[in-house]
Amino acid sequence: MILVTGGSCQGQDEFAKMLTDGTGITVTGGFHLLVKKWIDEGLDPETEFEKLIAGGRQAVFVTDEIGGGIIPMDESDRTWRELHGRLCCRLAAMSDEVYRVTCGIAVRIK
Repeated sequence: MILVTGGSCQGQDEFAKMLTDGTGITVTGGFHLLVKKWIDEGLDPETEFEKLIAGGRQAVFVTDEIGGGIIPMDESDRTWRELHGRLCCRLAAMSDEVYRVTCGIAVRIK
């Protein structure tokens, strides 16, 4: 499993495509938006996460970092940010490789 993270529009998707080109490995992009969708639909993010990762180790997850900066005033945005952060910590711990992409440059952090 591989996690690719970074700020919005920093090149994470392009890097993930390069990593998996021709390998047949599944890329799940927009993980941060997927977590928001689960919350908005009233689903339990922990349960949905377990279903998502049940597919095995051959996967790449791409996400924006949403936990920095000013704390959102809206409670639902704070909940989303908190849940996303916790799930990303779990993904990072489970992953064989973790990359942070900034300005299109990927740095391996695990």
